[in-house]
Amino acid sequence: CKYGTFQRHYPMKTAVLYIALGRYEVFFEGFYKSAVKNLLPGHEKHFFVFTDSERIKSINNADITVIHQKKLGWPFDTLMRFEMFSKIKEKLEKFDLIYFFNSNIIFLEPVREEIIPDDSHGGLVAAIFFMKKPDEYTYDRNPKSRAYIPYGHGNVYYQGGLNGGKAGNYLEMISVIREWVNDDIKNISTAEWNDESY
Repeated sequence: CKYGTFQRHYPMKTAVLYIALGRYEVFFEGFYKSAVKNLLPGHEKHFFVFTDSERIKSINNADITVIHQKKLGWPFDTLMRFEMFSKIKEKLEKFDLIYFFNSNIIFLEPVREEIIPDDSHGGLVAAIFFMKKPDEYTYDRNPKSRAYIPYGHGNVYYQGGLNGGKAGNYLEMISVIREWVNDDIKNISTAEWNDESY
């Protein structure tokens, strides 16, 4: 990840977005326990879990909100994540920070304020894939897609497993990507690597 610095160190309200559809429910317990312990220690965290799992729905923790989400099938379970997130926009507006993590992430060590971006990065943070030249990245090369990046352009490749940042900036990102994805679905030009490409 490319991190910024953040000047305010008082406890911040953090929304954690998580999708557990179908068999991915098996990852939630490990993710949740490790995040409670190691993700932004000292900051208030609330987990918004989009799931079809009856087991997860039965959890009665004050820091977990379960949103029923039916399984959409591949690739829509991942492609439509920003559509899912937009459904709880009003709840997310009450937080200082918002982060999405892939279902199979485990926090082995404390992740502190270094994950909070400053304004020089647009108030956002994401996982970056290194070790390749831009033309070797798996950018979407379809000029009809809203995720299109032509050869000879692009500096970094952002992975889909971690993204987040200041609530206002992240909600703006959700809105833009949601629009792009829906446009491409209508035009039958969906990006090859789904949400990650956008």
